[in-house]
Amino acid sequence: MDEKHKMVLQVLRGFIVENLRFLMGIINILFLKEVLCEEEKDTILVEDVLQAQIERLLDILLWKGENAFPSFIEALKETGNEHIVKELEQQGEGASCSPTSKIKIIVGVHSCSALYRPVRL
Repeated sequence: MDEKHKMVLQVLRGFIVENLRFLMGIINILFLKEVLCEEEKDTILVEDVLQAQIERLLDILLWKGENAFPSFIEALKETGNEHIVKELEQQGEGASCSPTSKIKIIVGVHSCSALYRPVRL
């Protein structure tokens, strides 16, 4: 995922966590598009609280390839989350890629791929 898309997801993280609907549908679409693997699905679904599941999905998406962001947008549209798509597109139009905040990366090894979790310092 390119830096602009990462920044947009980070800026709108709280909005996405509070407003995303039909998470399971999004996960299944991303799995079918091979953005997520089986182990990553399990990593997301092991969380007990819906908001934690959404946060885990966003953490994983930040470190996926170039196809992740457009696939996420498509999954949002297919699951009736156009309100989130609208916010992502609006934020993306004004986004600049200047690193204005420090981000610490916590690395966890995963059987499917390395998972990274950005944490604001």
